[in-house]
Amino acid sequence: GAMYAPSASLTLMGMIMYNRNTMDGTMKMTDSMSGGMGGGMKMMKHSMESDGLGDLRLSGLYEIADLGDSRIHLNLGLSIPTGSTNEKHNGMLMAYPMQLGSGTWDLLPGITYNAQTEDFSWGAQLGGTIRLGNNDGYSLGHAARAQAWLAKSWHPSVSTSLRINNELWGEIDGENSRLTMSKMKNPLANGALQGGFRSEVGIGINYYNQKGSLAGHRLAAEFVIPVYEDFDGIQMERDWTWILGWQYAF
Repeated sequence: GAMYAPSASLTLMGMIMYNRNTMDGTMKMTDSMSGGMGGGMKMMKHSMESDGLGDLRLSGLYEIADLGDSRIHLNLGLSIPTGSTNEKHNGMLMAYPMQLGSGTWDLLPGITYNAQTEDFSWGAQLGGTIRLGNNDGYSLGHAARAQAWLAKSWHPSVSTSLRINNELWGEIDGENSRLTMSKMKNPLANGALQGGFRSEVGIGINYYNQKGSLAGHRLAAEFVIPVYEDFDGIQMERDWTWILGWQYAF
């Protein structure tokens, strides 16, 4: 990712991601299906993976209000479908969550509130993803996000944070015809079962180096755990998330 501020009130951003997805599964099969002569049930394990560049995101952050110790920004972004939606395993198209991109141009609107004192900072953000058009007869569901955070500075270079994040996403609109047969045995290939809601809490630590040859470098880590999940169908639950980041400002 890269950010550039042409003025004090406008920041432009670009981001491209490299994704690697892996999934392990277990399938129930009768002995006759796996080549045996009996009619018993057998558990067959399998795994698959996909990797490559994801969608390119371009966005802008514009300050609409300066309230002294707090500010309000408008966010507007566009996700360009550069990520593959044709990832296969053993010649078969993999389910929607294993693809590297959305396949559609996506609008990314949002609004952010930030406030800061000498020792504390806090804020909130509302955002969403609006799918534009479709790809191969389908489009991923629209999504909405709301999060709030509080950070405490312990030292000019060290701070910790607490964040609450909520995300709601809809079911897939339409269907990829190449997954019609797969959805009969794989819930992740059924677009009508892909909607859901998740609430999670994150605890983070941030280090910003202000002196020496590494001045301007920022290291951050956050551990995130879900506190509530509600899915429309059978989906992969999230156990935990590690977010590790490095940033350099000049």
